[in-house]
Amino acid sequence: MAGGFGSGSNQVEASDQPNFIILYADDLGWPGLSVLMDERVPDSKSDYYQTPNLEQLAKQGVVFSNGYAGSPVCSASRASLLTGMTTAKHGLTALVGWKGQNRDDSVLMGTPNKTNDIQPYTTLPEQLKKIDSSYVTAHFGKWHLQSGGPGSNGFDESDGPTGNREGNTEDGGDDPKQTFSISRRGIEFMKQSVSENRPFYLQLSYYAVHLQMIALQKTHEKYKALPKGTKHDHPLYAAMTEDLDTGVGMVLSAVRELGITENTYIVFTSDNGPYVNRREGEISSALPLKEGKFFVYEGGIRVPFIISGPNIKPGEISHVTVTQYDLFPTVCDLAGGHWPEEVDGGSLRHTLHNDIQGKVKRPSDYLVWHYPHFNRQANPHSAVIFENYKLLRFWEDETLELFDLEKDPFELKNIVNEKPELAQKLLSEMDQYIAKVDALVPRRK
Repeated sequence: MAGGFGSGSNQVEASDQPNFIILYADDLGWPGLSVLMDERVPDSKSDYYQTPNLEQLAKQGVVFSNGYAGSPVCSASRASLLTGMTTAKHGLTALVGWKGQNRDDSVLMGTPNKTNDIQPYTTLPEQLKKIDSSYVTAHFGKWHLQSGGPGSNGFDESDGPTGNREGNTEDGGDDPKQTFSISRRGIEFMKQSVSENRPFYLQLSYYAVHLQMIALQKTHEKYKALPKGTKHDHPLYAAMTEDLDTGVGMVLSAVRELGITENTYIVFTSDNGPYVNRREGEISSALPLKEGKFFVYEGGIRVPFIISGPNIKPGEISHVTVTQYDLFPTVCDLAGGHWPEEVDGGSLRHTLHNDIQGKVKRPSDYLVWHYPHFNRQANPHSAVIFENYKLLRFWEDETLELFDLEKDPFELKNIVNEKPELAQKLLSEMDQYIAKVDALVPRRK
């Protein structure tokens, strides 16, 4: 790392501005921790994995039971977090470089990404520096966005334009998935920021728990000796999950040791749900939610979402619907500034500080997920959520599915025939939004 950040104009004392830490897991499902995601759903935590440090973070802050990623796949979600936009708007709806994939018997052609570049958009760290130039920013771990890498998108320090491969460290090593070294780089960055009296934004994008499975040998041995759960039962995956928790614990300890707890917001979440390969057998599971990665069913997009920090009442569970593109305006608001008009998210400041069950104000009352692609698991489909209702549209045959998430969070009963007018209203809102942002949709052969 560089020896210093240099001085910025309009610099204020670091104590006048909050710090922000985003801890971003990879492919970690909603029930993938030993943290209870919803007190109304006893099965909303793992029956095998142990994550004591994240349990402590949850006790210090708020758990959002209805926390959503921007997409059911990684690059798209990461772009949404950094731009504050839906995937339909920023145009990166699948993995970077996706060129579209046809299914042999499909009447649809595969849909490419509209873009593979987030550089035309203002990113969260760039906007934060516009609000206050004294902020310093860093991104360590998985990038998977190209776009010139973190250094071209507002980050002062980074590991460069990394992808998945950098997380495939050697088995039996002391730094599986680079979890511990990512944490150490983040800690050094925090120490340097504090020593220079600079507020900071730090994003640690861990490679765990993305496949391939790698963990410390001693952690693996621990889980091989433990009774397996009925939902989660893979010892190596469990060990990888606990190693991730240990890496998070290193960061949380450093925050306490540096004396910045009272001035630091910490967010823990994941880019999408767990990988569930129905043909080869499940390694992990999003149960009781439906499906997993690649699907805009709840198992693919509802993820752990924990926030702690100043003026947040500890130990709460909020049932307010929040998304990762809400983090952009939230950070800007907490830093005392504004955000670009094109941002789709809304600030969580009022919810966090005043009313933990208070609704988030966004430009639209409708939340949209757009995945117009074929892959080995899913077909092109999109979803819209309005209040407690969720409509899914499958582009291949124009099938519609409607669920009342308040009564049926596991998406077991399709009520589209019971509420046809509501289904058409939500479909119309989806069509209008997709047309407004000029999103690509699958086309007929």
